[in-house]
Amino acid sequence: MSEGPFKTLIGELTPPMQLMMTPGPSSIDPRVYRALAAPVVGHLDPWFKTCMDETQILMRQVFQTENRVTMPLSASGSGGIEAAVLNTLEEGDEAIVCVNGWFSERMYEIALRSPAKITKLEVPYGRAVDPQDVRKAGAGKKIKIVGLAHGETSSGVVTALDPFRKVADELGALLIVDTVASLAAEPLNVDKQRLDIVFSGSQKALSAPPGMSPITVYNGRRLGSSVGAPSGESASADCRRRGHGT
Repeated sequence: MSEGPFKTLIGELTPPMQLMMTPGPSSIDPRVYRALAAPVVGHLDPWFKTCMDETQILMRQVFQTENRVTMPLSASGSGGIEAAVLNTLEEGDEAIVCVNGWFSERMYEIALRSPAKITKLEVPYGRAVDPQDVRKAGAGKKIKIVGLAHGETSSGVVTALDPFRKVADELGALLIVDTVASLAAEPLNVDKQRLDIVFSGSQKALSAPPGMSPITVYNGRRLGSSVGAPSGESASADCRRRGHGT
């Protein structure tokens, strides 16, 4: 007679050491492994505030920004999409999402969960959306956001951001950029390129474990009061709430 699952002994976790050559997760830097072995400290401990301050400094360096709201979300890259999109869209808004692969499609699917009107601009796999098509789609409309993937993980296509910044300015729209596959892998300067909301993932070029989504939100007047999850949307992804240190 079997002893049953309650008496099954499980040994120590010993995963194999492998060279990760996939788009993500990637191999972990030895410094990150050492940090993971450090003692756990409570989030109300004075030391934790210093650690978070230093983490924000490092994130501002990799994003190339002085944005105050620059932090790691306890989320996957998809959580970063949710934070970026649902913090900006509410009823009556219109948005354009550029789709050229599986993960930019995910931004579109998440945007559909908002009460805003979403326009999907899709091109065949392996291509980048033409910013001229965004200009045409937004002509005569009050567009709140233009969203796109800088690096589309599923195809490896990298989209030039500057032409989209120009079009977004013409439309009076915020530019939301998915850099999950491109942060620290492709040139990116959030402040110089005037990107409004940029999010990423920890498991790709940053060479850290999955589970964190770095995000930065422009701190100038262009955003005004438009960033903050509308009533009924995600509370855990509310950038206004998290920006106040909670």
